[in-house]
Amino acid sequence: MAIRPFSTSLLKAITGILVFFVFLTLLIYLVYPRIVVTESPEPGRSPEKSLNAENILDTVTFVSSQEKRRSDLIRGKEDNGCLWGEGQSLWIIIRDKVNDKSEFAGIVKKKLSASDYNVFKEDSSDGVLFFFYGLGGSKEIWKNNVFKLLRAKILSNILPWQKRIDMIFLPTPGPLNTGSLDFVLNNKPTLPVFTPPEPPPMPWLNYLITIPGGYKKLTDRVSSLCLPMEAGGGEEGYYEMELIINVGDGIAILSGAGKAGFFNIIETAAKKTNRPVYYYLGGTGILTGMKNSNILNRLEDLKKHCPHLKIYSNYSTSVMAEEMLQQVFGNDYKAVSPGEQVQLIPPYGKD
Repeated sequence: MAIRPFSTSLLKAITGILVFFVFLTLLIYLVYPRIVVTESPEPGRSPEKSLNAENILDTVTFVSSQEKRRSDLIRGKEDNGCLWGEGQSLWIIIRDKVNDKSEFAGIVKKKLSASDYNVFKEDSSDGVLFFFYGLGGSKEIWKNNVFKLLRAKILSNILPWQKRIDMIFLPTPGPLNTGSLDFVLNNKPTLPVFTPPEPPPMPWLNYLITIPGGYKKLTDRVSSLCLPMEAGGGEEGYYEMELIINVGDGIAILSGAGKAGFFNIIETAAKKTNRPVYYYLGGTGILTGMKNSNILNRLEDLKKHCPHLKIYSNYSTSVMAEEMLQQVFGNDYKAVSPGEQVQLIPPYGKD
């Protein structure tokens, strides 16, 4: 009988400790972004239908999208609770098959401080390259969309592991691509930020890395294509940086507003890489100064030369452009909403 009070107290203490650790585990699970690494979907499955919470490698997620001038192709669609806004932001997660991040470490070494470079280099062995292409949209909209997506696509995983942003690419350094940049850098000021040539002064950026004009192979799988913006957009003389990601024996093109010219971007990327174009994601920026009949002829010619090309537009695409793209490309064209995700898979199945 004398032992009972001691046993009861001990039981209460153990119960309290267990409750605390369960609560702490749940809190960490809900707050921190995580990613699960699994194999790609089965060969032949369409990118959209293959997506699930456990399979997000080699994906592009549309975080911010522009609602203005959009056609009936996207009205009323499910958007995962994400908000529309001005600007564009793509969230890219690709498998680091060939030590791409180690090669990026060589690029940023001259810019980063010794301590920040060591952190970047230490993270290069995690097997995943995680970055944003554009940070458009207001800070409030971007934050809302990112956290909605984290909970919808990543935090629902059973065995997650924490993953941090590696770097940022800005298609152009204008406000439609930088609306959330200060928020992201306030949380991680050591992030390398890549921009096209001749960016405006941004002294508040710790690590600004300018990519030269033209085509440049950054790593074995990732390249940049910095092209002058075409006449008619009011930004002549400035550059837009497209990103090229190898997908099997072909490529995926990530575009900002497509102001270097939709056809010009695709044709130049195909020529410089000597690879077929499988994906074009972002703004199309086409149709300026062109007659409708000429546009349709060019689109039909593009379809013949790029039979496996899939186009996903979320920004800088007029209603007229969407309708013509739909007419020529059919199911290979999609006007996407914020929150949608595309997996980069070669047409012949997983790489």
